[in-house]
Amino acid sequence: MLIKLMVTLLPMVLFPASIETPTLKNPTFKVVIHDQKQYAELQKSSTIFLAYGPLFSGRSQLVEMSAAFRNIKSLDIGEDIFVANFIDDNRIVALNRSNEVKMTELRDGRVVQDKQLNFVNINNHEFHIDLYSNNIYYLRYPSRSCSENRSTIAMCSKLGMDHSDSFLDCQINESNLNGDVIHQWSLADVLDASQFDQAFDMNMSDQNKWLDVFHCNSIDTKPGRILVSARNLNSIFELDAATGLVNWKIGGLNLVGKSIIDRSRNRKQFTISRQHDARYLGINRISFFDNSTFTDRPSRGVVIEFRNRQITRSINFVNPFMSNSDCMGSFRAFDNRNWFVLGHGCSSEIATVFNSNGTAVVSLVQGSNKYNSPLYGAKTPFSYRVVTK
Repeated sequence: MLIKLMVTLLPMVLFPASIETPTLKNPTFKVVIHDQKQYAELQKSSTIFLAYGPLFSGRSQLVEMSAAFRNIKSLDIGEDIFVANFIDDNRIVALNRSNEVKMTELRDGRVVQDKQLNFVNINNHEFHIDLYSNNIYYLRYPSRSCSENRSTIAMCSKLGMDHSDSFLDCQINESNLNGDVIHQWSLADVLDASQFDQAFDMNMSDQNKWLDVFHCNSIDTKPGRILVSARNLNSIFELDAATGLVNWKIGGLNLVGKSIIDRSRNRKQFTISRQHDARYLGINRISFFDNSTFTDRPSRGVVIEFRNRQITRSINFVNPFMSNSDCMGSFRAFDNRNWFVLGHGCSSEIATVFNSNGTAVVSLVQGSNKYNSPLYGAKTPFSYRVVTK
């Protein structure tokens, strides 16, 4: 087993940023090839990835790279990018840590036009472009009083909070590209007290004045449906867009009549921890990144298929370095779902590409001078997400 592991990890290729990407702050990346045959196939892909996050200076920049990690370059659209998405081949919408949104048009990797978009009080975890309507879905974390209504009173009581305390809601917003709000949904208004537990690790303000109950971190959409990941509840919910009510959920505490059950585990809940980047892959089929924080298992990408609220198939795309991830991260399909890219988030690794069966093909990892921040230390993330063009 040890010999096999050494053979797997030994083939490495160095990409010196001083030659390939002179504007990148990190002088070296390591490319670890796990499966030579599959890697040869992957090199035929024309898919481009975007990565963005703290990088090695502690600030963000937008990085473009090929699916096989052979070409890596910085896109000069400014620093401190936290969330970015392609609109089309030449336009990118980016959200920075100051919660400012701009649309950038690129030509040959250079900016030809910048336009500031009119979005206010936006949370920097998600900025999703709906392909059916071209509307924008994004998050807000408004502070609300525990005494606001019966639901909030019950929730706060379950969490050991006083009526005078406050909490941060998970508010999902739909807007047009001009920033005009079309619709809003709130998790606090539709979940009952059964979904909350003091054992969950939730972020408390320094003055213990509010609790980050939900910490929603991703949105995906299909006509009439909204998929939202609530990290601090270890749960993924699908909402009915017309009513805002829960259609079904994965993970977390049981929601009677709504939770998807894992038949392979004696009809128990499917267990996830601090997950990110939940995405639709089709009817009754989704993918997400399971950070596996606070568990003894490695982080993983997961694809789940289900019917009648029972899992019929699940595929695990296990981190080949066998470590978990403390925060952030992503998991996306590309090239007609023949390949998947996992962004490791708060980890020493950056990204891993898998084939559709869950076999690790190639990984991009940090070089010898990787950045250690005061907050994350050795697990300072290279990128909040890795997304596909």
